[in-house]
Amino acid sequence: MLRSFLFLILKFLPLIACAADIVSPAPDQTGLTIYRATEASTFDISDSESVAEGIALVTETREINLPTGNSIITFVGVAQTIVPQSASIESLEGDLSEINFDYRLISPGDIIADSIGQRVKVIRTQSKTGQITELDATLVSGPEGVLLDFNGHLEALDCSGENEKIVFPRIPENLNEKPQLSVQVKTDHSGIRKIKLSYLATGFDWVTHYVARINPKNKALDLTAWVTLVNQQNTSFLQTPVEVVAGKVSRDDDTEAVETSLTNRTKTCWYSRAESSNNVLRKFAKLGDDQYNSGNEVEEIIVSGIKASIAEAHELGDYKLYTMPMPTDLYSHQLKQVRMVEEKNIPFEKFYEFEFNGDDFANGYDKKTTDNYYASQVVPAMAMIRLQNKKSEGLGRALPSGHFTVFEHPHGNESPVFIGESYIRDTPVGLPFDITLGVAEDIDVQPTVIREYSKNIGDRTQDLIDFQFTITNHKAELIVLELKPALNLYEYGQFRIVKESTKHFMKDGLPVWRIKIPAGKQANLRLTAAHTD
Repeated sequence: MLRSFLFLILKFLPLIACAADIVSPAPDQTGLTIYRATEASTFDISDSESVAEGIALVTETREINLPTGNSIITFVGVAQTIVPQSASIESLEGDLSEINFDYRLISPGDIIADSIGQRVKVIRTQSKTGQITELDATLVSGPEGVLLDFNGHLEALDCSGENEKIVFPRIPENLNEKPQLSVQVKTDHSGIRKIKLSYLATGFDWVTHYVARINPKNKALDLTAWVTLVNQQNTSFLQTPVEVVAGKVSRDDDTEAVETSLTNRTKTCWYSRAESSNNVLRKFAKLGDDQYNSGNEVEEIIVSGIKASIAEAHELGDYKLYTMPMPTDLYSHQLKQVRMVEEKNIPFEKFYEFEFNGDDFANGYDKKTTDNYYASQVVPAMAMIRLQNKKSEGLGRALPSGHFTVFEHPHGNESPVFIGESYIRDTPVGLPFDITLGVAEDIDVQPTVIREYSKNIGDRTQDLIDFQFTITNHKAELIVLELKPALNLYEYGQFRIVKESTKHFMKDGLPVWRIKIPAGKQANLRLTAAHTD
């Protein structure tokens, strides 16, 4: 609709020449560095109602011929969601005195609103005969409720019963087809400058999704990782080098774009057909002889589209910078995936995990009748896999946080089966990372409190608890289970180890007990811990 509307305008009269001294119509080259805002999933950012809250550093290279003295340089085609106050210009070799961002874009509603009181041409096509009539009129109001004055006779657009359209003699000077940034500059000598324009823009995001396929014959997996890039604004970036930054970058509330919005117009008859032209005239006569209501109401338009290569990792201070392998086309309202990792035969370890907290012991205890706690139920462990982020183990690159999906090829079945999904945090080179697959119904853990008592130590009394964990392996193979306290139980001093039947090791600030259980057997872990309520 907008394209045909503009075609009619351009067909009759050309655009007014831009008032700027120098116009740079488009960047010669553009680069994008995208910073993510949240740890969202691919599904979250592909939702049509989601809002991409990340930002991007847009770097444009432009070549301009700059005269001596004062000039106004207009950069056409900057990102729609530019943060104007973040703009920086390098290699200009001049004194900047002013920066302006012109963000009112051409739309049918905005052209109507800015043409109130102007003469226009109305073209009517009779639906039965196809006869075309051209009439001159003065635009009285709009864009919601377009009213036309035909030499003293007022009529509402789209209310005659015929097909109607307006042809404007010109596009209002303060409307632009594309967003543009202009600067005032004073230079001492003329010449061609190759400048770099950099600025922040909103409406971007990126996430990582890992897909692992396990081959049970050799205890290895194949791993593919995809970076999903999101461009949720109206500006497209063609053949653009793209980088993404992993890490949480601090942002100020002032880093927001100036909203560019389109003003709609009423597309159907906007007053009751039972009303006479006199009634319509009375409505507008109340505003005064020379005052007309433009009816400007700005609507926020959010449109999302979905469309469905190894990235290199670099150090960026305390962050990680990932460079996409080649320039890419990131179109307006597009979601695009670029491959980050493609590795074969990565070894992994399968194990089981049980995390306990105070609720696992409290059920079934009556201190009035017994000194023993009895667990109310047997709890299944969680099935896990562990990978080592080392070059010798098939990886050895900084891995950004993201969702990790695991498939397995069962024996005798060529089709992969989904067996679990979890989330991994940013993982530096050299560290292991764990993937939670799901509940292991054939590995049971029964936590029990054997005794709760107090013990005098010098001039103070210490509260102690004797725990026992009974682990049962119903599988036909030996398994390894790692048992650990929940973080909220351990970090506030509620759980301090006094005695243990198996020595623990520390991992992520928590004690972990690693226990091997043969096929069809049980194993016990006994602990004595000091605790506070």
